[in-house]
Amino acid sequence: MSITAEELTELARAWVEREFPTARVESSGPLRLRLELPDGWSFDSSLESTWAACREGDAADVEAHLRRWVTTLHTIRDRPTRTVDSLMPVVRNAAMRDELEALGGEPYSRPLGGDLVVMLAFDQPTSLEYASLPDIEALGVGEAEAELAALRNLQAGVSWRLEGEGDLRMVVADGTFESSLMLLPMLREESDPDRRLCNLLESGESDPDRRLCNLLES
Repeated sequence: MSITAEELTELARAWVEREFPTARVESSGPLRLRLELPDGWSFDSSLESTWAACREGDAADVEAHLRRWVTTLHTIRDRPTRTVDSLMPVVRNAAMRDELEALGGEPYSRPLGGDLVVMLAFDQPTSLEYASLPDIEALGVGEAEAELAALRNLQAGVSWRLEGEGDLRMVVADGTFESSLMLLPMLREESDPDRRLCNLLESGESDPDRRLCNLLES
């Protein structure tokens, strides 16, 4: 089964209308829903990470992800605000960034190497909300400060472990930030002994101004 962004948005709308029968539900585009309740509570939801997780799954996978998403909505009337403390770095294939841009998004990203980019996202209860440059500017911080804060949040907020031996090693974490952990110096020292990632970054090809490399080394 392959689900499109538009199909997931309509399924999510149906779930919300069933779970919140008094809610006004609007969509500003694929993967975007806004809920408004009569008591004044409102919630803007992004389905980007939910779509990424379930678009290649079967019907049961889609239902499970949507059930988890809508169940969490019941617990977040006091929704965390978008703050520097909720920023996290996420490593994604550049194709995913391009897909989000094609849907009208403006995700902030920096090249990492090869087909990979580092994006910044707000870690919210139901999803990762990818940050744009205007989002970062609204926090009152610069790009470099936001990137460094995200790396520090990642190091402080995610537990991980390495499994395997020799060349076959796997990072196990929470299912969301495994790929991001390659950005942490303490992890790279253990899992990148031949410095392939470091050498790629230091070559300057993917990070010509060395800002990302300097942050990783700080």
